[in-house]
Amino acid sequence: MFWRCARFALDRRSTLQKHRSILRKASVNENVSWGFFVSRADFTANPAFVFYLRILRRIFSFYNRISSANSPKPARSLSLVPMKLLWITLLIFGSALVAAEPGATVDARKTPDSDNPKLPRVMLIGDSISVGYTDGVRAELAGKANVYRVQGNAGPSSSGVQQVDAWIASGNGHWDVIHFNFGLHDLKLSTGGKDNKSYPTADGHQVSQDEYERNLRLIVTKLKRTGAKLIWCSTTPIPKGKLDPLRRPGDEVIYNQVALNVMIENEVLIDDIYTFALTRITEIQQPANVHFTKEGSALLAKHVAASIQAALQARSP
Repeated sequence: MFWRCARFALDRRSTLQKHRSILRKASVNENVSWGFFVSRADFTANPAFVFYLRILRRIFSFYNRISSANSPKPARSLSLVPMKLLWITLLIFGSALVAAEPGATVDARKTPDSDNPKLPRVMLIGDSISVGYTDGVRAELAGKANVYRVQGNAGPSSSGVQQVDAWIASGNGHWDVIHFNFGLHDLKLSTGGKDNKSYPTADGHQVSQDEYERNLRLIVTKLKRTGAKLIWCSTTPIPKGKLDPLRRPGDEVIYNQVALNVMIENEVLIDDIYTFALTRITEIQQPANVHFTKEGSALLAKHVAASIQAALQARSP
């Protein structure tokens, strides 16, 4: 399966349909690519990833030459192992490029530097906005909590429904606080990038409001089974301007209200990061982009860390 995916990645003529076919044969959801949650067309639309494919293609061509039957055996034996290692490294690196929208932080470490068994354990679940503030939250809660996050971008709530069991599996340990969000990917109106295709849904969003509500209810039900204190993080503001992928300002308010109703009903704590960001949005958000500046992400990190610390204190005897 590994080599099939690699050969597909190196063929510029391969289509998204072929990509889906390969993933389906491996029983992998179409929203998941090499461990990262991505939109259906993000795989081929990201310019950085296209550049990465060109590099990988050159390596593949060289690899074929040195491993051919016409090459001397010593050359093949000396070259194949390091070439395979380099290839695998580039594939792993490339997966980060696949998931990132323009302006997004590519990735954050899934685990903290160390896990102090005397400290509570915190899980962050969210999209690229949360990726951007993860390391800042860790710094703010240093010596107070072990802060983990899901791998890469958690994507839309539909991906959350499919992946939540793996995130909270008993083998990953217990959780004292889970801080989570879905929204920015749900309310997307196009895939973005060069193709920029619309979604074939009734209301044009990647995930409709009704499905969003159903997904959140399923996710909350499963998260509650962990016994952790749950904190819902509202979706951050959508700016005006030409956005890539397309999103409509004001949709986040509607989706936030849907989420708020679900969270109140389930007695989940609310981290209103939307209001926090909105009051200073011109200072902390990138122009015509849902993502934040480095300084903006640092401010969001302080806000998120404060909400987590308050929840941890509430759990203390």
